[in-house]
Amino acid sequence: MTSRVVVLAAGLGLAAGLATTAPATAASRPGASLDPAPPPASQTAEAPSPYILADSRADADATFDALERGGSALRTASVKYGPCVLYPSVVYLRKSSSYRDVGTKPYTKCDVAVTSIRHSTDLRYKSFIWWKKAGDTTTGGNSAASSYTQRNVGYRCVSDESTGWSGTTAGTIVYAGKTYYARVYQPVKTLDCGG
Repeated sequence: MTSRVVVLAAGLGLAAGLATTAPATAASRPGASLDPAPPPASQTAEAPSPYILADSRADADATFDALERGGSALRTASVKYGPCVLYPSVVYLRKSSSYRDVGTKPYTKCDVAVTSIRHSTDLRYKSFIWWKKAGDTTTGGNSAASSYTQRNVGYRCVSDESTGWSGTTAGTIVYAGKTYYARVYQPVKTLDCGG
């Protein structure tokens, strides 16, 4: 369990006294609609997230938000981890679409097979000072497995304008009858793909 706490803290930029440039709130992440701020500095690199036990997605998000803001050690110590970790991937131009779609492939790896793994991924692009959602949320998952890679995320470029892209993936696993949650941000990447 100790290693997972360190992974979560390091992934959220909390290890070694790292701090984000601004508090990470729903209004300051690329996952928020029409957001003028870039993602937190701690989220511009691929930072994995262990799955945590929570009563709901909202409760899990509140825990992640608190940890991103430098939440207390008490709150960190009370987190119960599942056997899986959610990893972001780079945003890229998809070869399967002749490089006309932007996509990403977030994945979950588990120590053991779990009942189910589900991902919900949003892509975001920078438009002037705002981060805008590109298309609908893409969902996918599998059952009775120890890993899942989401390969169905894609959004058709509307131009070849150089544009900043990012995304957010919310993961959910069911293990031993309990539901665990994770959240990651795809690192910001500039692509010749206008939203």
